[in-house]
Amino acid sequence: MTKEAQAILLGKARACVRKRAPYWALYVDSFIYLETPSMETMSVSEHLQLRYNPEWIMTLAVEELAGVLVHEIMHHMSDHHRRGRHVWATDPDRANRAADLAINPVLEHAGWQLPEDRLHPDQYGLPPFLSMEEYYDRLPHAPDKPFGRACSGGCGGVSGNPHPSESEHSADTDPKQGEGADAEPPPIRTSLEQRQLQIRTAEGLREYRGSLPGPLAGFFREFCAAVLTPPVVPWTDVLGYFVREAGEAAQRGSAEYSLRRLAKSSYLRGIPLPGLVEFPPYIGIAIDTSASMRVEDLSRALGEIRGILECLQLSHVWVCQADVSVRVPFTLMAIEDLTSVGLEGRGGTSFDDVFREVREVHPEMSVLVYFTDGEAFPPTKPDNLHVCWCLTRKGQTAPASWGDVVYME
Repeated sequence: MTKEAQAILLGKARACVRKRAPYWALYVDSFIYLETPSMETMSVSEHLQLRYNPEWIMTLAVEELAGVLVHEIMHHMSDHHRRGRHVWATDPDRANRAADLAINPVLEHAGWQLPEDRLHPDQYGLPPFLSMEEYYDRLPHAPDKPFGRACSGGCGGVSGNPHPSESEHSADTDPKQGEGADAEPPPIRTSLEQRQLQIRTAEGLREYRGSLPGPLAGFFREFCAAVLTPPVVPWTDVLGYFVREAGEAAQRGSAEYSLRRLAKSSYLRGIPLPGLVEFPPYIGIAIDTSASMRVEDLSRALGEIRGILECLQLSHVWVCQADVSVRVPFTLMAIEDLTSVGLEGRGGTSFDDVFREVREVHPEMSVLVYFTDGEAFPPTKPDNLHVCWCLTRKGQTAPASWGDVVYME
């Protein structure tokens, strides 16, 4: 057995997943693959670290390994790590088995091949297609079969019973990834990266509606409903008011005559004549990326920005990021850019730099929506700029007495 043979097998299994289920391609490519000899089989962590025993994977056929990869993807998509926390201290082994029982029948019904010793509800006299919580309530407390196999209740980190090598800071990995007490911890996917991955996956699933078998289609419907939640703020009403106040040209993308675009008659008459130039709404978005903003707040802010683009039917909008200063200047972004944007900052909070950039670089901007928790001194009131403070939670106080206030909850 060589590392090259392992890499080839893993590569074939990943290619099998991509070809057969393109909607899972992002997930299978986002795993952080960590060779872990002390791991009995394979397990995924909450932060998308996929640890595997190199000798064990060589015992599987390509189709079986592809099925195991999809099994681990579904653990993360089902949010089993979080859902299992309330039973960690009570019976983590039973929680692991319950999570696997909720997944395996769905995959096998869809035609995925799993290892022969996988768990199945009929081994316990239980019906298929129940939830993790339902299986947990119906399972016996002590496992009646060996514990620890992949797809057989052995994905320990899923429900708070991690193998020692599943620790995010374990050095029990391939030597290239560090070894010993002074080794660098292996990388993880942050909460925001995971959220963006889920959104992109849910968006990609839209084109496969109607082509998936029943149980898997139901799973995806629940996943998409949980991930692609509609914006909380009624942006059509809120920004409709701002845009109307900003002027008719900005409101309807109306036009006026300008030499920036010559009229077609100019070419017939041989003299330059002004043509109609459209003025779409010039709306800016500022995201407070200071340390007081929770990851959930930042994720929800990106979702609300998506709502702004959709309600105004805009293809792009200007977005900047700032904590105590502007970290990412105003950049023109489309909806698809929101799923891969990296947020920068996490220092203190100051609003002055954002308003200074609007004043000096984007003086034509008519509306600014600022996503923040409001924890900073008020900035100087700008001229000719309508401001909407979008606060993370109700009960928070806007940082200034001017501007409108809405809440993300």
